[in-house]
Amino acid sequence: MKKKIKKRKLNSSVIVFSLFSLFAFLLVIALEYFDFRQGNPTFFFPKPQESAKKSKKDSNDVTASSDWSIFLSSSVELVDRFVDKQNIEHLKLRISNSEINSLRNKLRQFAAQKGSKLTLVETSKNNTNQIFLYHIFHNFQKTHIILIYSVNIEQKTQEKRPLGKSDISHAKPTKSVAIIIDDIGNRPGIIEKLKTFSIPMTASILVDEPYAGNEVSASLNTSIETILHIPMEAINETKNSNPNTITTRSTTQQMSMLIKKSKEIVPFAKGVNNHQGSLATASPPTMKRFLSILQENNLFFVDSRTNSDSVGYTLAQEMGVKSVYKDMFIDHIPTLEHSREQFNRLYDLLKKKNTAVLIGHPHESTFQAIREAIPKLKQMNVVFVHASDLVH
Repeated sequence: MKKKIKKRKLNSSVIVFSLFSLFAFLLVIALEYFDFRQGNPTFFFPKPQESAKKSKKDSNDVTASSDWSIFLSSSVELVDRFVDKQNIEHLKLRISNSEINSLRNKLRQFAAQKGSKLTLVETSKNNTNQIFLYHIFHNFQKTHIILIYSVNIEQKTQEKRPLGKSDISHAKPTKSVAIIIDDIGNRPGIIEKLKTFSIPMTASILVDEPYAGNEVSASLNTSIETILHIPMEAINETKNSNPNTITTRSTTQQMSMLIKKSKEIVPFAKGVNNHQGSLATASPPTMKRFLSILQENNLFFVDSRTNSDSVGYTLAQEMGVKSVYKDMFIDHIPTLEHSREQFNRLYDLLKKKNTAVLIGHPHESTFQAIREAIPKLKQMNVVFVHASDLVH
């Protein structure tokens, strides 16, 4: 009897000890997991930083910079390349019509070798050009956006390359003028009209407008530079205004999402100017938030100065954001007489300044005034440049 009692006590002790040990083990695991979630190194779980680095490395392995050299040859031109704040690399490639299919096959093979998914997002073809927009996904994450467009060999040979900073330096002009045309996208065929001027110009795209995508495609392989025309809150803002507007109440996150969505429509835009914005641009807190987003996305800012109290350009300079401001509107009053008068003012302005930024809108009267002014400005030794050439 005593032996049975003793045995029971022994069994009870073993059970209690086992339960206590299990509880202690689970407690240690729980504490380790809590440390892991806090980002601290643990014994049972991998170090978060190492995992993040590995994940990032795996993502980038799909397109190590040197890998892209296989696409570049005498027939393939790398027009543009940059990495956005989501760590997505953007490439813009130009090739002749006769070789574009070969390049597309190389791209498919390249993605397959890397274990990545290649998605054809958009295609456009006409008699002279073909455009293909691809997205590459690796481990379910988008790593690249690749725009390929083709040109006729004849067209590529005869094409006039847009003037850049190096061209300006060699030409040693005394004056430089950038003409920005706002509100592109609300009607078709405007880029085609801008091309007839045969000078570098900057088209500011309203991405919510129905023809925005078509106009962006039409600007490829031309001397037309594209930037984002971002709606901003005006003093006389109404309830029916564009919901995708930067307001004094917009958060940094909302601004960031707006820029991200806009860049999807105009993927190679390198800058921004404000659409309206007499209230928002005069608000230092609003502009600091907005300019910080532009800085993260490596975008320059053109202050349209729809309000003389705008702080946009001044703050951009203080924050190190490349920027410039509008010197005058061509068509504040949309008549040919007024636009001609504005160019008369420009001639006087260029006696005092070496550079000027003009903003106009897609009115026939505006285009006529520009057409008339070009010969006289050239006689004044003026070189026409993009807005991006005048930011600093």
